[in-house]
Amino acid sequence: MTARAPLLAVIGLLGCTAQPAATGSEAPGLTVVRGDILERVLLTGALDAAHSDALVTPQTPTWSLSVQWMQQDGVAVKAGDKVLEFDASALDTTLTEQELRASQAVSELERQRADNEVNLADKQFAVQQRRIQRDKAAVRAEVPKDALALREWQERQLELSRASSALESAEEGLAAQERSARLEIEVREIALEKTLREIEAITVAIGSLSLTAPRDGLMLVAEHPWMGRKFDIGDESWPGTTVVRLPDLSVMRVDATLPDVDDGRIAAGMAATCVLDAWPDRTYTGRIASVGSVASSAGRDSLRRNFQVWIDLDETDPARMLPGMSVRVTVVPRTAEGVLIAPRAALDMNGEAPRALRSSGRWQDVELGLCDAQGCEVRDGLDEGDRLAETAGS
Repeated sequence: MTARAPLLAVIGLLGCTAQPAATGSEAPGLTVVRGDILERVLLTGALDAAHSDALVTPQTPTWSLSVQWMQQDGVAVKAGDKVLEFDASALDTTLTEQELRASQAVSELERQRADNEVNLADKQFAVQQRRIQRDKAAVRAEVPKDALALREWQERQLELSRASSALESAEEGLAAQERSARLEIEVREIALEKTLREIEAITVAIGSLSLTAPRDGLMLVAEHPWMGRKFDIGDESWPGTTVVRLPDLSVMRVDATLPDVDDGRIAAGMAATCVLDAWPDRTYTGRIASVGSVASSAGRDSLRRNFQVWIDLDETDPARMLPGMSVRVTVVPRTAEGVLIAPRAALDMNGEAPRALRSSGRWQDVELGLCDAQGCEVRDGLDEGDRLAETAGS
């Protein structure tokens, strides 16, 4: 008997622990209470300067430019320091071609002038010959009609008419040659001037490929318009595109994004609370300055679309704030104060109408208002102090 006692005790303990847990017990704390509901909209963003000097891609004959070299992002620079340089190889090739074209244009202009001199000399010689012939014919035609046979006199008059016509034709040819020569020279000079202007423009463009800091400050590389990242060496850029910025650190703001599914939930003028990820123990207040009217893609291949949101901070902390720091933003667009609140764990909102699970296990239809992450405003169906149970989907 004494040997079986421990075994019976173990069996008894096993029998106690194998009993099923009681059902229908209410979850602690699931009670309808009275309090305040705050609708919160969470945004993510980054610090940026409200004002900055933008260094943009210059306009050149090649249109697009490739970044060849740049200073490290975030480095301090002095006024006049070179911060970025574009690849000049394409412009150098174009400049060489234009210089060769200019040399050819000069040669063609000189050749045209020489040809014009020869052609004009020929035309002038022809005019002189025709004038001499006309003068001779005029002398012969001046002989009185009575002194010559009628036929000879008529022939001399016809000779004078022909010589005069020939002289007029030669003079017209000379005038036409002079106009043609002037036109040819003008065309060649215009072509040369055009080439020289292109050479000058290319030379100026090559000089503009090096961007320098306009003042002392912090250099920041700008975001690529559609690559979803900052500019890097080898990236293409187009005229007017900001590639480098020198921010004014005295006034900071937050550039945040709002998912398009939350469109309409926030608006300009609403208060915002901002927390820097680098300094989570400190909060900064601000106000929404504007919300973008058109949602843009989060990336070239992304299906997500966001609205741009700009938040003006009430104060700038130069000791802690630097452009690019990530920021978490909380906006409270609506509040409901002193209302009945039911825990979300006890609510089922997947059906046609919302309902709450009472502690007795019975479902109760309810009318809900504003909700936050923990609870929802109860407008009808429940009373303060009602005990609720956790739903199966919670």
